[in-house]
Amino acid sequence: MLEKDYNNCYHCGDVCSTDDISVDDKHFCCNGCKTVFEILNESGLNSYYNLEMDADKRRRSVDASDKYEFLDDEDVEDKILDFKISNKSQLTVDLPDIHCSACLYLLENIYKLNPAILESKINFVRKEATILFDNEQFSLRKLSELLHSIGYPPKFNLSSIEGKKSNPNRLLYFKLAVAGFSFGNVMLFAFPDYLSGGTLDSETKTFLSYISLLLSPLVLFASSDYFKSAWAGLKIKHINIDVPISIGIVVLFLRSAFEIIGDFGTGYIDSLTGLIFFLLIGKVFQKKTYDKMSFENDYSSYFPLSVTLKGKNNVKNKVVALTKLKAGDRIILKNGDIIPNNSILFSDKTYIDYSYVSGESMHIECKKGDKIFAGGKIIGQMIEVDLLSDFDQDHLNKIWLGDNKNVKNNNLSHLSDSVSKYFTFIIISIALISFIYWFNIDPAISWDTLTAVLIITCPCALAMTIPFTYGTALRVLTTYGFFIKETNIIETISRTKQIVFDKTGTLTDTSGSNIEYFGSEINIEILELIKSGVENSNHPLSKMLFDYLKVSKGEITYFNELPGLGIEIYNDSYKIRIGSKNWLNFDEVNQINESSVVIEVNNEYYGYFIFKQKYRDNIFGMIKNLIPNHKLFLISGDNDSEKDLLQEELSNNIEMQFNMLPNDKYKFIDEIKNDNFTTIMVGDGLNDAGALKSADVGISVSNDSSSFTPGSDAIITGNRLMYLDSFLSFIKSTRKIVIISFTLSFLYNIVGLSFAVTGNLSPIVAAILMPLSSISIIIFTTLSTILISKIKLNSVI
Repeated sequence: MLEKDYNNCYHCGDVCSTDDISVDDKHFCCNGCKTVFEILNESGLNSYYNLEMDADKRRRSVDASDKYEFLDDEDVEDKILDFKISNKSQLTVDLPDIHCSACLYLLENIYKLNPAILESKINFVRKEATILFDNEQFSLRKLSELLHSIGYPPKFNLSSIEGKKSNPNRLLYFKLAVAGFSFGNVMLFAFPDYLSGGTLDSETKTFLSYISLLLSPLVLFASSDYFKSAWAGLKIKHINIDVPISIGIVVLFLRSAFEIIGDFGTGYIDSLTGLIFFLLIGKVFQKKTYDKMSFENDYSSYFPLSVTLKGKNNVKNKVVALTKLKAGDRIILKNGDIIPNNSILFSDKTYIDYSYVSGESMHIECKKGDKIFAGGKIIGQMIEVDLLSDFDQDHLNKIWLGDNKNVKNNNLSHLSDSVSKYFTFIIISIALISFIYWFNIDPAISWDTLTAVLIITCPCALAMTIPFTYGTALRVLTTYGFFIKETNIIETISRTKQIVFDKTGTLTDTSGSNIEYFGSEINIEILELIKSGVENSNHPLSKMLFDYLKVSKGEITYFNELPGLGIEIYNDSYKIRIGSKNWLNFDEVNQINESSVVIEVNNEYYGYFIFKQKYRDNIFGMIKNLIPNHKLFLISGDNDSEKDLLQEELSNNIEMQFNMLPNDKYKFIDEIKNDNFTTIMVGDGLNDAGALKSADVGISVSNDSSSFTPGSDAIITGNRLMYLDSFLSFIKSTRKIVIISFTLSFLYNIVGLSFAVTGNLSPIVAAILMPLSSISIIIFTTLSTILISKIKLNSVI
């Protein structure tokens, strides 16, 4: 009996064991391949099957099972995973085969292939995926095999597992060295012809030309990145900037090979090697500059957050910057604090909210000896933890950068993207027209013109304007204590028209307030419990009360903080509640008009503390400077006892709202937001977390504590808030620098193009000028931004 011939799988290319799994006339070997096809088909991305992800490449998944066997090792898994919390694990991994929108869509919908995958986020620029999955139903090994099976084998290198850092620029430096070697030798062989004035005999000239031609494959290897990028773009019908560069290189090589082999001339190998050498120099310079600029928000030298380090051998506890933490340090964390590094819990028990890292708001119970992960938020009373490693800035960066808002109406960024999109197509058209025109007049000039036009006109300078201008601004502001999440947030801030200020802990200085107590006498045991309770809280009034109480701390068995209301403290003898008069609504406190906290012990009223708050230095002057160009609001959870004082200082130029709970603040921000301009919220990051996240830009005021708010877009240290008007003025000036730089970039391309199309520009000069244009823009934007900062921020101390 003849065996039945089965179809090949439309997705992976394998022979199907049955014809039962199909969609229309397309057959699949399994439901997994069918699902991948359906995902792409739903989004209109069927061109995926025309890309480099051909059947042979997709078929590699069949024998990939053993490749990822090493991931079954728990030690290896622990080093690779971002975290493993309860039944949730997160992996961040390089996927080098990401190259187009089809890849992006497929990987972000990978959860449709297996329900154990909970979420997938793709960083297209880094070619990196962050995947959250259920580790009880799915292992790291199975996830890796799944990625491999759909054509995106994850890249696990030994250095990442061993904790070593590799140099990602090594291959680029090697290619530069190869290009430099080739260029130097080709020029050496060309000197006899140059110096002879054209009198060198033909045999010697031909011999030297052939030696130069033999060196050309080396520079073609050195320029391989341009070819790869161009080819990847063309496969998805996208013409990127590397397309004309690649065409120019190929034209020079083929023309030179034709002349030398056909004995029509000596070719242009010197121009070819020089072109590639100078292109790579420009590329290295740009890469080094990007690395130095540290656009990934490496705030290791400046980040304002700190934590309490547990003293050893009778040494007192001390507050240290997070960047000073080392493996083995024992630190103290309060309710609401973010765990700065992976650690071991030393205290008996705690609850941790991992919503910032896992996206799921659920309190996980942890016991002494359990491993707890960076990014978790402490719920309940104060704990002690032992750090497993030195402080790693990347942990907080990923948490802070992970929750990005949709940046709206950044017109300059959209302009840059649009120009870059159509620029290359226009340039190729101009190059071809110029070539045809000159070919009928002088074929030699036509080839030079074609190559020069393709090389000289480049949108690189245009594309670098925004990241270098705003990147420099970001670095400048960082040194002044104003930390902005990303460069695109700076452009958003530059369009600010509305600013909302919280009052307590934001405009007020928690270190300079006077406190008075009214009510029944409180015994020392209760005062000690109150001190222990407020120590667990990061609220500004709790901090002030902790400093005010000059007693020892008592032992508490239960602590709970209710945002916007107060705290609860229990032990075997007492049940104490401390909070707002709206929460503890006793008749005795109805007449209170000042900022206050009420004390309740065992369900009985005891008294209240009055806080006469001090406003930060020059805070009213800063607000007055903002009034002419902004609409201002002040919101507060306190009563309106200080409304008259505020109106006296600020007249009626600022709208005020009092007695607002955290949810009220969130709703208020949501109501006043406008699509035509940016609304900024400035708060202390505690009760204001929701409002900060809702605003177009949320600025959290840090008072040298570890109260970290990932929902905010910027952090400003409390003693720098008085300079907010200067910071905003500086940011708005950087927008003007971007516009000027755009203009210069356009002028450069117009002037360069005019010389190239008239045949007055050689390819090698074009290759020198192209990176110089980028360098000039980098120098202009960087120096201009620094100069403007000196002018605008000269009053900032």
